[in-house]
Amino acid sequence: GCCGTVYHALWYGSDVAAKVFSKQEYSEEMINTFRQEVSLMKKLRHPNIILFMGAVASQERLCIVTEFLPRGSLFRLLQSNIGKLDPRRRVNMAIDIARGMNYLHSSIPTVVHRDLKSPNLLVDKNWTVKVIIKLYSPCFMLSLLTWFY
Repeated sequence: GCCGTVYHALWYGSDVAAKVFSKQEYSEEMINTFRQEVSLMKKLRHPNIILFMGAVASQERLCIVTEFLPRGSLFRLLQSNIGKLDPRRRVNMAIDIARGMNYLHSSIPTVVHRDLKSPNLLVDKNWTVKVIIKLYSPCFMLSLLTWFY
């Protein structure tokens, strides 16, 4: 990721992805913003949204834990499999993305992603596409999500 490292880990017997943000001293404001977005992310549950599993927020470390999707990003998949994905699979992938985005736009509070692109879409072992929810980015001091109340 842009300002951290993503690790494949095992957590209580489940494969997970743990993004550890680059080490720096986090201000109280940054930690509070991170925690607010985590509390909203915990409420998002949909088959086409990456499953949020937990977070660590302290002055020394910010980390999020999500489900691990073994096929990786749609971007990498498309780059390595040009012409190998049949039209039906491509249509199903597009439908998955639309369903995930519709869920975000229909949620209360409404979520606008603001960074939808193939590197931010992950594919699971069954070829289901899931939208990555990006949290507050401490290195850029802005949120890639917009929440409307």
